[in-house]
Amino acid sequence: MTKEKLAKVRQSTFVVLAFVLSLGSIGAVGDTLDAVAVIVNDGVITLSEIDERYENFLQQASEAGVTDLPPKKVVIDQVVERLITESIQLQEAQFRGIVVEDEELTEWIRAFAEEQDMELADLRADLEGRGISYRSFRDDVRRQMLLERVQRVILQQRVFITQRDIRDFRNSPFFELMASDRYRIGHILISAQGSADADEVKAAESEAQQVVKELRDGAEFAAMAINHSSSSSALDGGDLGWRYAEQIPSLFAELVVKMKVGETSDPIRNPLGFHIVQLVEKQGASTYESEQVLVRHILIMPSTIKSKEEAIDEISEIREQLLNGADFAELAKEHSEDPGTALTGGELGWLDGRTPNLDPAFSLVMYQPEVGEISEVFESAVGWHVLEVLDRRTKSLTEEAKDTMAYNALHQRRAEEAWQNWTKEVRDEAFVKIVRSPI
Repeated sequence: MTKEKLAKVRQSTFVVLAFVLSLGSIGAVGDTLDAVAVIVNDGVITLSEIDERYENFLQQASEAGVTDLPPKKVVIDQVVERLITESIQLQEAQFRGIVVEDEELTEWIRAFAEEQDMELADLRADLEGRGISYRSFRDDVRRQMLLERVQRVILQQRVFITQRDIRDFRNSPFFELMASDRYRIGHILISAQGSADADEVKAAESEAQQVVKELRDGAEFAAMAINHSSSSSALDGGDLGWRYAEQIPSLFAELVVKMKVGETSDPIRNPLGFHIVQLVEKQGASTYESEQVLVRHILIMPSTIKSKEEAIDEISEIREQLLNGADFAELAKEHSEDPGTALTGGELGWLDGRTPNLDPAFSLVMYQPEVGEISEVFESAVGWHVLEVLDRRTKSLTEEAKDTMAYNALHQRRAEEAWQNWTKEVRDEAFVKIVRSPI
């Protein structure tokens, strides 16, 4: 797998790591045991955890320039409630056998360090310079990764979207606007108004041609706009911002929608002078191009009655049978613990990096085998898998892209509601006792 694809797969975890790194005050060197403040089922929240979260809130507010803060008690109450919710989720992870192995954690942190152009030793030194122990940093990262995995597992079980849902959403006015292409345009105006004489017009045209040449040779558009443009957007580097097709000035609208990203137009004459436009970026369904993988899999999940070792042994035995010629679909129907795919022989359909709720570990592995090849046994947030790649394709997407956009939008809406409902359910059912007031 390419470094670029690996980085994309790890993106969500990098966000987690960057968030943890930004906390600064959390997990400072010299952690000590302290008094229990709250009991949550089988877990506890300590006074120091509450204090650290509160201090971090103050730090973030200060950095954001926020001075009109709520009373301390209001903030502390919110901090405690968030810690209670997190404690419940972490206990759920333990109940479901969701873990982050030490080797996996180290690999994610090493990859994060590489993204920051650091070696692992450099990252450790940087943490110590901030007053953060490497051990506590690892603990915080592990915690965030577990929370992320619990959420993914819960949503996989609670969010369902049908083809009819997608079709109905695509027919809505909201989707029509959402799927429309948007264009980010750079604009330069070389002034030559109607009152200009022939020599002035010729000089303006010559300047415009020279600007176009320099832009096509790689000159920075913003700098050229500031130095040459007479437009009101000159001080903004000529940036007209994001616009739908109907919002682009009619003088160059038809031209822009046919341009490729990075392309610079020839000078366009009108009574104000000579206009030069560059398509800086483009977004929308017509821009989708995807490397897709047709996959089927078998999932074995550890549980309270099946240890991690037993799950690994079972999936490894299944893989051996597959390598010896056993029928994948039949083994999936017989053994797979993925209720959504077991009855269809483990088929997941076409997947790519945009597939919602796809576990990063699964996404990483599915790009590795050749077509027809059985993967190694691997772990995701939900359990242990073996997969087979049935086909690959790279597609420039239009209608399918719109289906994907509709699915993603619906999934985001329903996932937020489903997650809020689940957290309320488990919070209402939890045993919570305040032992010591944090105020």
